[in-house]
Amino acid sequence: MGNGSQKLDESVQDEQIQCQPLPGPGEAQQTRPILVQSLLNEEEIQQIKSLSADAASSGRIKMSGGKGNWNTRYLHADGLFQDGAPKLLQKLLDAALAADAGPAGWNLLVQAQKHGRLNPRVIEHHVVTSGGTLSDKYHFDEGSLVTIDVMLSKPKEDFQGGSFCTSEGVGEYEVHDFCQGDALLFVSHKFHFVQHVISGQREVLVIELWEGQAPRCNHRCQQNWGRCGL
Repeated sequence: MGNGSQKLDESVQDEQIQCQPLPGPGEAQQTRPILVQSLLNEEEIQQIKSLSADAASSGRIKMSGGKGNWNTRYLHADGLFQDGAPKLLQKLLDAALAADAGPAGWNLLVQAQKHGRLNPRVIEHHVVTSGGTLSDKYHFDEGSLVTIDVMLSKPKEDFQGGSFCTSEGVGEYEVHDFCQGDALLFVSHKFHFVQHVISGQREVLVIELWEGQAPRCNHRCQQNWGRCGL
């Protein structure tokens, strides 16, 4: 390894230096989500649901109650998902890296991954019942690079409504249908929202990838590096 490469490797150990700048709002809105069909099988989906249910019933993880029956379970808390399903987590990360580096990708993860600075910021299990919605059409996952949404339920069987949408221009949006086991990956700073669940229960696994440490705190951490103050 030459001196120049060595200096780069040493410099990125500085917590204040980010390898990958976050995309600006305009840049992010120009990107397209990527659908990976049938990424998870029924056994893997059940593994996630069981892990979440057991942790919730034991009080090991916090459930954040949102407006309109939207509940979030923080599966990264205390390393629950990382320790309980490491192969499954690696499979999801590999899918994100492949999508990002592919012909339709965004090239947002390679530098952070190269320097060992790419980690899950959150691993969340979203459980949404009738009336639940993410209605803000300009919502985005601020501070993260790429978001992975994995559908754990069967749309139109387990629930009605609840479509995932991206905002596309003034007053326009696009619906992105995905089936049980499919993963929808998108640039975290792209505006997105979820329409009202009309009936039933919609369950999705959400992983945000960022350049930072892998938090084990029981919330969505804002601290890329160092000890979380919450």
